[in-house]
Amino acid sequence: MVHVYGDSLTGRVRSQQYWKFMRARVARLYPLHLAVMLLLLVGLAPLILRAPETIGAGARYAWDAFAASLVMLHSPWIAQRTGNYPAWSISAEWHAYVISPFLMAYYHQIRRNMVWPLLFLGFVIPFSLYQYNLPSDQFPTNEWPVLLRVLPLFFAGMALYKIRSQGLPALVGRGLIVLTVACLCHQSAAPYAVLLIPFLLLAVLNDD
Repeated sequence: MVHVYGDSLTGRVRSQQYWKFMRARVARLYPLHLAVMLLLLVGLAPLILRAPETIGAGARYAWDAFAASLVMLHSPWIAQRTGNYPAWSISAEWHAYVISPFLMAYYHQIRRNMVWPLLFLGFVIPFSLYQYNLPSDQFPTNEWPVLLRVLPLFFAGMALYKIRSQGLPALVGRGLIVLTVACLCHQSAAPYAVLLIPFLLLAVLNDD
């Protein structure tokens, strides 16, 4: 986002700039999201009709879950998993897009010596959230905690772009990939993978 829009969204965000940005985000996310929703609805209709409990209150195909999914608001504002469950990430991404132009407007004011403190906060916040092991999911995909999972990481990525020239050696990057995969393969170690991401991205940004 910063690479594409960082130079055009500076200072005060004008309404024309904002809506141009949002139209581009809608064009990127919504057509595929809507198509998958409709395909699932048509394909699963016979099963849903034979199982009324799937459309009852709090069910995956309840009317409120469908309505929220239709406008990509289901991830943080609906308690239950919706029909197209993986689309929780699209909803979370949409929320980041809504406010990111205002943050990018002040991106150039971030001093380089502030990048690492911002990165620390951006990655430690979701890491701390994972430690709570919430009843519904250790890695939340619904209700308000999902915003604490996604938004700090999104904005940490913006800060990371500021120091993209500080790439890490390719060999370090390979080691980080192995370490990240190893963490993700073990339930107790999985939360630590998020702390490796900034270094992994710096390795990817290396031209070697």
